[in-house]
Amino acid sequence: MKLYFDIGNSRVKVAVQDERGLRTEGRIPHSGDWPRALSDVLDRYQPPEYAGGCYVSSETLAAELDASLQARWGVSCNWLRSVPEQAGLVSAYESPELLGADRWAAMLGALERGHAPACVVDCGTAATLDVVAADGHHKGGLIFAGLSLSRQALSSRAHRLSDAGEGELPLLATETLTAIRSGTFHALCSAVDGLYRSVRDSLPEIPRLILTGGDAHMVAPALEVHRPIVEPDLVFWGLVRAAREKVAP
Repeated sequence: MKLYFDIGNSRVKVAVQDERGLRTEGRIPHSGDWPRALSDVLDRYQPPEYAGGCYVSSETLAAELDASLQARWGVSCNWLRSVPEQAGLVSAYESPELLGADRWAAMLGALERGHAPACVVDCGTAATLDVVAADGHHKGGLIFAGLSLSRQALSSRAHRLSDAGEGELPLLATETLTAIRSGTFHALCSAVDGLYRSVRDSLPEIPRLILTGGDAHMVAPALEVHRPIVEPDLVFWGLVRAAREKVAP
């Protein structure tokens, strides 16, 4: 059995891989009693043969998770790092280590799932877009505000605008909170639509549009471009690919 950890901007996702396949089994918010919540999740498992994970900025959480694995099982987590080349994926960055490990994992996941050529869009707190050619070469990418980040910016930086909360998403709203909620949603969908069209028209091969991240399920049906493929566990599939390379004889 293998355990995988994806430390995002607001929560830690936990996945397990065994004879039944790969599945997500835990989502732990950063807030609250994080150590206790982590312990409750780890209580479900026997000592894993391998542990892997990725994080971007939460070094403290990664260190705490590592310490917990060591104390419980004497296991260290193999943290993914962006490198020039790995498991068939070649970075486009001049300084590959500056590419976010979550983006690297998602692109590895696209290769693992057989989606290349792919335009991978992660609809998380920050939205990212990366293009991977059929031969595994990364063509580059973009970072822009996701739904929660856009809404936080409006509520914290704009005068007299409050947290929009959850609710309907009409094209034209008739009160302010709905206008914020709906405007940020449609702006994100329009950005994904427009960017994908631009990417598609600029390349000799047409990439599949792959959506992942917490808001992918909301964005996918609202897009005007061809039907995207939603892969909620794409980062974990990337960690699976990296693990296979690491433990190969």
